[in-house]
Amino acid sequence: MLKPVEYKKASQSSRMVLLVLCVVLLVPGFLPLPGFGSLSDYLPLHTLLETIAIVVAAMVFTVGWHTHQGQADFRTVFVSCLFLGVAVLDFSHVLSYQGMPDFVTPSGPDKTIDFWLAARSFAAVALIAAALLPTSRAPTEFRLSLLAAVGLALIALHTLFLFFPQWVPDNFNEDTGLTTFKVSFEYVLVLLYGAAAFQLWRRSVGSQRVDTLYLAVAAAIMALSELLFTYYMTLFDVYNVSGHLYKVLAYIYLYRALVVSGIVTPYQSLARVNSRLRGTLDSIPDLVFEIGSDGTIYDFHSGAAETELLAPPSVFVGRRMQEFIPEHAYFVCQQACADIDERGRTSGRSYWLDREDGLHWYEIAGASIKSDASQYLLLVRDVTEQRKMDAELRIASAAFLSQEGIMVTDATLSIQRVNSAFERSTGYSQEEVKGKTPHFLQSGRHDREFYRTMWHDIETTGSWHGEIWNRRRNGEVYPQSVTITAVRNLAGEVTNYVADYIDTSAIKKAEEEISRLSSFDPLTGLINRRRLIQVLAQEVIGSVALKRFGALLMIDLDQFKTINDTLGHHAGDELLVSVAERLQALVRTADIVARYGGDEFIVVLPLLGENSGRAATMVQRMAQSILTDLEATYRIHDADYYSSCSIGVTLFGEGAADTVELIKQADIAMFQAKAAGGNAIRFFDPAWQAEVSDRAVLLSELREAIKGHQFELYYQPQLDVDGVLVGAEALVRWNHPVRGVVSPGEFIPLAEQNGLILALGHEVLEMGLKQLKAWQQVAHCENLKLSINLVPEQFYEEGFAAALKARMQELGIDPRLLMLEFTESTLMDNLELARLNMQKLSDVGVHFAIDDFGTGYSSLTYLSQLPLDMLKIDQSFVRNIGINAKDAAIVRTIIDMAYTLDMEVLAEGVETVDQRSFLLGHGCTLYQGYLFGRPVPIMQFEAQWAVSADRPV
Repeated sequence: MLKPVEYKKASQSSRMVLLVLCVVLLVPGFLPLPGFGSLSDYLPLHTLLETIAIVVAAMVFTVGWHTHQGQADFRTVFVSCLFLGVAVLDFSHVLSYQGMPDFVTPSGPDKTIDFWLAARSFAAVALIAAALLPTSRAPTEFRLSLLAAVGLALIALHTLFLFFPQWVPDNFNEDTGLTTFKVSFEYVLVLLYGAAAFQLWRRSVGSQRVDTLYLAVAAAIMALSELLFTYYMTLFDVYNVSGHLYKVLAYIYLYRALVVSGIVTPYQSLARVNSRLRGTLDSIPDLVFEIGSDGTIYDFHSGAAETELLAPPSVFVGRRMQEFIPEHAYFVCQQACADIDERGRTSGRSYWLDREDGLHWYEIAGASIKSDASQYLLLVRDVTEQRKMDAELRIASAAFLSQEGIMVTDATLSIQRVNSAFERSTGYSQEEVKGKTPHFLQSGRHDREFYRTMWHDIETTGSWHGEIWNRRRNGEVYPQSVTITAVRNLAGEVTNYVADYIDTSAIKKAEEEISRLSSFDPLTGLINRRRLIQVLAQEVIGSVALKRFGALLMIDLDQFKTINDTLGHHAGDELLVSVAERLQALVRTADIVARYGGDEFIVVLPLLGENSGRAATMVQRMAQSILTDLEATYRIHDADYYSSCSIGVTLFGEGAADTVELIKQADIAMFQAKAAGGNAIRFFDPAWQAEVSDRAVLLSELREAIKGHQFELYYQPQLDVDGVLVGAEALVRWNHPVRGVVSPGEFIPLAEQNGLILALGHEVLEMGLKQLKAWQQVAHCENLKLSINLVPEQFYEEGFAAALKARMQELGIDPRLLMLEFTESTLMDNLELARLNMQKLSDVGVHFAIDDFGTGYSSLTYLSQLPLDMLKIDQSFVRNIGINAKDAAIVRTIIDMAYTLDMEVLAEGVETVDQRSFLLGHGCTLYQGYLFGRPVPIMQFEAQWAVSADRPV
């Protein structure tokens, strides 16, 4: 089964496919499409499409029958057998198709449709079975009986269709097309497929299985396919062709659901299991041997060095173990195998080997790895050091003066004595515990099997060592490292048990504290320089790999030395803590703040994007926020002290960079900021510094431009089919006092990124309304329409419609002459609010147009819901008229769609007479573009068209 996130992606893509197919299903109804010219033209394609479907159906049977042999469930058996029938019937359908050689009897429409309906019935029943039948194992008798039943059904159907066709109702009439029986049968199939799709989809949602989801999609597409087969009039028209294409698409989903899941998925699962097993075996320190009952070594797995082995694997694999180890060691291995035969596993058995560096002890654990043969998996661990440690602990415990907690019991586990370390650790005095068993210390974290195994080891080996969680007198549960040793007399009888307890809770806390101190600054709690270098190296590597920019900011406090010298280091520490808290509050969650040393801090801003300009803007904004927030008055020792900072910035991500070099670059930039008088920002990269500075200057000038009304509207004429001027589109330009005319491409994105677009939109609308008022006062211009573009922030601003109506009334403007333009994306931001605002303005006569139509979210749904008056064909399509046939087809479609929806249509970017002729020839009668006039200032526009408002081109 795939992960839930993969199921979600598959579900989303499947929904989109079904939605597109449903929309495409409607296309022949709205835009009649031609089919093939003749049956002979279509016959090769039909044969190809049906062959694909036959192959998929045969593969479904093959995979379902053979992949799950011996453990097949009812659902798999039923689906695979029925799809065998589908494959055979579809093959007969192909052979019987009109135009094919005679298949036993003459081929023709009725015969081929008979086989078609039978095949589709089999497929529908198979999908219904997939949705409803249980997944419990089916007996072999059922599989064979069902296969035989399908075979008999195929023989009966072929006999009926080939030799007794008069018994079957007619399906097709050469003059009238499909019969009522054929259409009704197809509708029944549609219902069956639809029911199967619904049930399979529900089942996939509950199980999160992608293969079940694809079965649901296949059933749904088959339903759409059968729906198409209710409309065709000939065997080669567009409905018949489309139905076959839908069927092939459905079978592709069947292939992904049944064939891929039956073949590919099991192998992928097996590969993942083998990979995990191999990684597990290679990662453990034990020597892992696969051996037979006769001692033959079949395989060896270990990440340990070959120096730990008596011989290399190439020598001992395939040979017997007794050839390489002493007899006493081999005897222990045989005992371990006997344990496995008896109990299924072994552990705790040990043997010794005399190596060059001394005596080594080894401990064996293992289990059986094959149920049909005596083959074992033995894990051999070198426990020499562990045994030495155990011996040393026993010696220390015998002294009883150790700082470790010690408990001595008799052979019945009755406590006889504990030492002072035990009393301090547990909280119990010796008087309280004497005569009791250790059971009262148990925390409840360990089950009976744990203690049973522990005592088994003590009885067989004389000792046990491990970690136990016990409970103190105050109820606190804590970890202890425990060693229990059995003390025997000369006769070998157990007289006492000695338990050594080491309270490891303090050790664990100390380890955590050491880790914290090694990575974090104790004063501010920020990561320190050591940890910063590690994190920065990782971020640089990630940025280079992802081709994303990141930034490093070095922040140095201005006048910190003065505060330290005059108020003392305690005051300086208070300031550092306050600055650290402010920095952490300013940055994003993914950003990194560190104390680099002294009064220097470093902020790492990772993954700022792929565009250097946008990254520069984000860094500039963050650095400015830090600079502004840290420039403040701080309350220190009941007095207020002013402090600011200097910031050096460098960029990383374009290539490999050394972390030390990056810090050096930021340090140099920071000193540049210091040299400029402090309380400043400097970038190390001169080119980036120039870009940031230029954008900052342009942004500042843009703010002043809005306040100073430095913008001007240019007007581009709009003409009708007779070349008569009917209106103009208002386009904003910035008349910069120094730079001259600034292109909208430079300042509009800047306004959008910095929250100035709303104010700019109000400025443009106000200028446009005043110009419309001026035209109404001139006789030959009083009927000119003016198109003004609105931005989303402006259109969705609260009270926009009411404010616009009030302003038009105040100026005395005829609302019918105002055309407001939006992009498709603007309308889709909030379709309901868009409809409400447009309706309010449309009621008073304002017109609306969709700008750049065809480049965004072109949906028939919103076109029918909104009071739109005009579609403007985007110039990218107009430009390619005569060059790109697809763009020309899109233009024709938009024109037809506009007139179908009772809208006007205007072509933008008309630059040639040929483009105008094409547009006119296809019904577009409104134009705008360089062929008629460029956008020009109002004086030039009025001078150009001053002769008459209806002057022809």
